[in-house]
Amino acid sequence: MTIREAREYVDRWKNRMDLSDWTIATRWGTKAEMIDEKGDFCLGYCDWDHENKTAKIRLARNRADTKHTIRHELVHLVLEGHREQPKRYVKPFETAIDRLSTAFK
Repeated sequence: MTIREAREYVDRWKNRMDLSDWTIATRWGTKAEMIDEKGDFCLGYCDWDHENKTAKIRLARNRADTKHTIRHELVHLVLEGHREQPKRYVKPFETAIDRLSTAFK
């Protein structure tokens, strides 16, 4: 998938998830940016500003399921975009988001 295709996919799904009032920037993340707070490699990461309804999605390059990762990051905005971004990783919550992202194929 090219970055252009990824951005088009973000636009399509942000409309499906009723996030059309959000401005979402999407780019490939560097290797260093794709390491989480535990030191693990992650496929995607989303930072958001709930007051201004802006988000930045970083994606790992050359991965098999970039579409799933995009849906996963957008689900974060649906479920959490109304508040400040949480400071820590919660495994059960991430698992639930993954299940929703898979269901949205």
